[in-house]
Amino acid sequence: MLAQYKNYIEEVLEIIETDPKTKEKIRQSLTEHVDAIVERYGSLASSYLDEPEKVAMEFMDNLKTDNVQKDVYEYPWWLKKRGIHRKISKKKILNIPLYHITDGYNPETGEFEVAKGFFAIGPVALGVVSCGGAATGIISFGGISLGLLLSLGGVSVALGGAIGGFAMGGLFALGGAAISYGLAFGGYASGHVAIGDVTEGKYFFHIKTGEGNAIEWFKRYMPYLTRYFK
Repeated sequence: MLAQYKNYIEEVLEIIETDPKTKEKIRQSLTEHVDAIVERYGSLASSYLDEPEKVAMEFMDNLKTDNVQKDVYEYPWWLKKRGIHRKISKKKILNIPLYHITDGYNPETGEFEVAKGFFAIGPVALGVVSCGGAATGIISFGGISLGLLLSLGGVSVALGGAIGGFAMGGLFALGGAAISYGLAFGGYASGHVAIGDVTEGKYFFHIKTGEGNAIEWFKRYMPYLTRYFK
């Protein structure tokens, strides 16, 4: 390559502000480009080369675009990549993935992601069977759990059964504090049938004192459990 073209490349590189490794890649790319121009146009090649400032600005614009894409498509620094963070089943039922597992970050959009599938696992999960920090489903497990049939979590709510630190269930609830239209078991229990240390209900049983009339309800509907009241 003639000295004038080597100087041209150096002029472009002097304008570009980036790290040495990236600058070396630009040098290689620019050298290949200039070689192609020289091979095609010979002694007239210089007239087909843009001003160094213009070429440098184009490279710098491309670098800015690359950096934006990097921020969007790569995991952020606070989410260390260890193993599988996101997995979605290709098989779908009623256009819903069979399973969706996520750490809450979608590398395709760079945004927060809710796990949605028949089996959903993530910080926030929505599915037939769901598990997460906050989970909603027919059967759900989570810190905050909302279920149709069964819910298990720190705070648990379900139309069927709920189990948790605070549990509210339609049919039954079991927890430190349990509230139910049906059976409630807990330190504090409120329900049609309430069993616990502190109780509110038509039928109740105090665990510490052994007082209450709940045995009447169990004799009628669940006689095989009456032995636990003796």
